[in-house]
Amino acid sequence: MVGLAVIGLAVVLVVGALLPDDLDRAAVEREVAAEYEERIGTAVEVRCPEDMPVASGEVYPCEGTRTDGDVVYIEIQIADPGGERDYNWWTPPE
Repeated sequence: MVGLAVIGLAVVLVVGALLPDDLDRAAVEREVAAEYEERIGTAVEVRCPEDMPVASGEVYPCEGTRTDGDVVYIEIQIADPGGERDYNWWTPPE
């Protein structure tokens, strides 16, 4: 019985180690807000999903509220997991 528990724990640990890490939501929101203001010239408060696993090609929808109250949609796409920066972002055409 103890042997099965040890094997079960080992499987959980191995599977957990293989699952991708999540992007740091707060860091992504800050970085995108700063870059948005730099590119567009308007401050924006960005909100992204809680879970954004780092898996190549995944796209996550975020929402921003500009200082004038307008809402903008921002997409985050995982670019090169493990690279210098794991994601890119853009605002889709309306």
